[in-house]
Amino acid sequence: EYEAILSNYGVSISEGSDINIESEWMGITAGDDLSGKVGPITISDSRVTANTYEASIYTMIGDISITGSEVSASSESSNCIFSQSELVVSQSEIDAIGHWPALRGATGLSVVGSDVLARSTNDVAIYSQATVSIIDSNVDAISDVGSAIMGVESLKFEGDSKVSAQGAEGFNAVVGGSISIVPQGVDVDIWVGADEQGAEKMEGAPFSEPFTVRRLITAT
Repeated sequence: EYEAILSNYGVSISEGSDINIESEWMGITAGDDLSGKVGPITISDSRVTANTYEASIYTMIGDISITGSEVSASSESSNCIFSQSELVVSQSEIDAIGHWPALRGATGLSVVGSDVLARSTNDVAIYSQATVSIIDSNVDAISDVGSAIMGVESLKFEGDSKVSAQGAEGFNAVVGGSISIVPQGVDVDIWVGADEQGAEKMEGAPFSEPFTVRRLITAT
């Protein structure tokens, strides 16, 4: 059992590449935590499909950067797109399903100007031990068993974003050490409830000025 694409020094996919991976093990893997070699994964102006048993796109040491690309990926038994460093998605379309998180960045996770559908069948859909930032993006996050979006240190929603977070029954859909809303010239509505049909607009919405919520939020 081997990775479909493996490099200790990094992987770059660019210039209109069209990559299709079907693997009974891992998909694209870079970096080497044993030797300390930094191996980033960069996907730009390309299309990548990766359906795998283990992680679909994974760095042991190094960032994952996806820019101007379309990525459709699924992992049957692990994280789908997982950076042990930072995960940045910019101006891209992402459809990711993981057994563990669909999108995971250990030191930070940013989604900028992108359309993202992320689902986890056994964990949080979008997760970082640090900060999750969603900026000028459309994001649908679904967890079958837990919270949909979690930034252990903080969550930041900025600009003209539309975020739908659906957690499992009994779980907060959105969880952060602190949760910051930065409208940047637009009015922001927040709807709170156990499901979409029963959701009610948060008191004070729509918001036009930045504010921070220092508690857990249940939201859709």
